[in-house]
Amino acid sequence: MWYWTNRYTKIYSEGKYKGLRCNEDIFKELRQEAPHTLTVGHVMRDEEVDRAIGHPNVLIASDGILHRNQGHPRAAGTFPRLINEYVKKKKILTLYQAVEKMTYLPAKRFGINKGTLSLGADADITIFDYDLIKDKSSFREPILEPDGIKFVLLSGEIVLKDNVILNNSVGKFVSKS
Repeated sequence: MWYWTNRYTKIYSEGKYKGLRCNEDIFKELRQEAPHTLTVGHVMRDEEVDRAIGHPNVLIASDGILHRNQGHPRAAGTFPRLINEYVKKKKILTLYQAVEKMTYLPAKRFGINKGTLSLGADADITIFDYDLIKDKSSFREPILEPDGIKFVLLSGEIVLKDNVILNNSVGKFVSKS
């Protein structure tokens, strides 16, 4: 059941109100005219997010949903944001811990042969400039590419160089056996 509440902030992720905070008038209008509009509810305080990210059992992944290139900025910015905000600025994690939370720990949890550069592992590699890496995506422009990613290799093939996709057909869905 969709309803209006002032308990937390909602931001629209698509349509004419993309990037704007919801208010009662906009809510009522869209409820009638476009009830399936993507919205994002902000329900956690920054301190809660910081504490969660720093917890050793928390993995970093993205479930960013895009619809016609509109949606949540985490679809394009999750991993660069983690490094820029929580490693470089807030110093909640070391770079090693951040990379482990984004690679090895999720692969280990789901039992897939990814996340390490070990012999025999199915490693995909992202090469980035630590000083430059940061996300640029926003609720207004959710698919802006991040700064600082130099190369992405999938299955041993360079698929991205300096934010230019060279081959978008190499990646594949990975599931637990």
